[in-house]
Amino acid sequence: MHEISMNGNSLALENWDYAHCLPYFKKAETWAFGGDGYRGNDGPLGVNNGNKMANPLYKAFVNAALMQGISPLMITTVANRKVLVPCT
Repeated sequence: MHEISMNGNSLALENWDYAHCLPYFKKAETWAFGGDGYRGNDGPLGVNNGNKMANPLYKAFVNAALMQGISPLMITTVANRKVLVPCT
């Protein structure tokens, strides 16, 4: 069982782990490079890899988050893929 805390209130959630949530994320997205075991192929949200931050809007978005005190993103490896996750 996983527990999350919001506004000082704790919620205990069963089946709220990566394996149980992944199918819902896959259903929600269409990965620009084709679906696979970790990415969806026919969902309503278009998703890509950010083109290595080449577009200045990506950098502006990250910088705006930093200016608001939102934790920077870090690159980590999940299932042999490099992904951005929030630092805590």
